[in-house]
Amino acid sequence: MRVAINGLGRIGRAAFKILMDEPDLELVAANDLISLDNLAYLIRYDTVYGRYHRRISVEEGALVVDDKHRVQLFSERDPATLPWKELGIDLVFECTGVLKTEVDLKKHIAAGASFVILSSPPRGEEIGVVVHGVNRPDGTAQIISCASCTTNSIAPVVEVMQRRIGVERANMTTGHAYTASQSRVDGASSTGRRGGGAAATAAHARGRDGGSGDRVWVEQVANVATVRDALAGLQRADLGYRTLEFRGDVYDGEVGPLAQGAQLSAEPAPRHHRTT
Repeated sequence: MRVAINGLGRIGRAAFKILMDEPDLELVAANDLISLDNLAYLIRYDTVYGRYHRRISVEEGALVVDDKHRVQLFSERDPATLPWKELGIDLVFECTGVLKTEVDLKKHIAAGASFVILSSPPRGEEIGVVVHGVNRPDGTAQIISCASCTTNSIAPVVEVMQRRIGVERANMTTGHAYTASQSRVDGASSTGRRGGGAAATAAHARGRDGGSGDRVWVEQVANVATVRDALAGLQRADLGYRTLEFRGDVYDGEVGPLAQGAQLSAEPAPRHHRTT
């Protein structure tokens, strides 16, 4: 399958490196607005993940990996102008973090791509959200979203709990590393507390349906903890789920009792699922 990436930011560069290790996927092209030399540098050296183990060079409008794999680079603001048809692109990973609506994502289809996977939650209800191990897209979908990092962390365990035990009430707290949307020092922000300095503050935002989130002063670890109570069929069982993402490792997820003395009659969810 011939693949392209739109947006070589944090997620796009991580996808770039993963694709280099997937024999069934051929990364043919990528699109980003920053200079080719800068992109090459950012892929070679990463503050969190360290040095990339493959050789990256720049050659006539392309990134060359290990002196043999050529990835053509484009710098177009409008995805509809990208040459996906001419390049025979089957799948586009949309990783800009900007294009999230069906109208925007259909531009990749209009340009000649067969399918689009959005790396973040979509805007609007037209695009289906798929979490690996929880649900599947229907056979006609050309565009899907792979949800948020928090959703990928908790949804597989919630699905097992709901199917095997039943959940009457749930509460989730997520502790998330700072990202590009949070200033490292105090500054103006349209999202309230994210304007606080990431190196010194934890921005807390309580969501709906028993959920809350904290932006904390770590560079890459995302921790999700949940407390489950009033499980159907059990008098008392407080369950927790925790996932860790750290420097590209396969991530651990585990479910078990949080409250002292809690007893469970159902089997725990499988461990060692991978989230991306």
